[in-house]
Amino acid sequence: LYIGQDGIHGFYKFSPWLEKTTLRADALIRSLGILEAQPDATPPSLAQPAAYGKRTVENQERWLERHRLRTAPPEPEYFYQTYGERKLRIVFHYPEGWSRADRRPVILFLSGGAHNPRDKNGNPYPLAAERAAKQMPALNDGPGKAFDVEADYFARRGMVAGRVEYRQRKEDGVLPDESMRDAALAIRWVRKNAGRLGVDPDRLVAAGGSGGGHLVASVAALKDVHRIEGAMPDALILHYPLLDWLEGGGMTERFLDALGDNRELAVRLSPARHWGKDMPPTLLFIGSKEPTFDANRAFAE
Repeated sequence: LYIGQDGIHGFYKFSPWLEKTTLRADALIRSLGILEAQPDATPPSLAQPAAYGKRTVENQERWLERHRLRTAPPEPEYFYQTYGERKLRIVFHYPEGWSRADRRPVILFLSGGAHNPRDKNGNPYPLAAERAAKQMPALNDGPGKAFDVEADYFARRGMVAGRVEYRQRKEDGVLPDESMRDAALAIRWVRKNAGRLGVDPDRLVAAGGSGGGHLVASVAALKDVHRIEGAMPDALILHYPLLDWLEGGGMTERFLDALGDNRELAVRLSPARHWGKDMPPTLLFIGSKEPTFDANRAFAE
């Protein structure tokens, strides 16, 4: 457990927590023997702007452009799964000097936003059948950039870092179990293609934020998900994850809304309720002011 004192949702994105959480994740990976050397790469830093919204986005984009890793090969994109016109991609960040003959450790990042059931006006996002009936187009925008900075950092540390796209309620009308399947398929695809990616299939770290953290935790904890051969990560790094649909503090009602108020399904899809002795080493980041702080702290303890 790592607590960001007074951190709000998304606290790790800006300094000083960005540096602290990245180095803490680095320490975990070294302790597992996935990385051997002490870090010699400068940890990322990003000052929080005075205001949120458009200015924050613009400032972050400018910062990323200045500091983007330029010594690595171009970021190749691979489709790991297709559903008709919907194509799911992984975008990779490679370390300097990488070659296909390498057996580098690999880290996969899944950003948040997986399960949000409603738009900003409170209207429910249509489910897949309704989207199809309305002939709503498939959106193939690729993975988000929430973990761009961390992916670049771990590439400088010698790892191959991948940002994973998966189907979401907002864009695809899917419920959490379908998103979880995508996460499992992505991990399996990386292992099956370790040769062309230059990675070691036995040193795979899965990381996620918010709903993305729920997905990677679910792949490891829920037996009906990780029955997909090759989908179990070797380590987990969870940034303010949703681990229990019924223990979300002030967010519990909203969490249940995403599941149609189905409490039995909530129990089945809660990683915290299925954690076992065979789970991989896990690092949990949580801000002390987040709605799920008490639940996540109690779970870690």
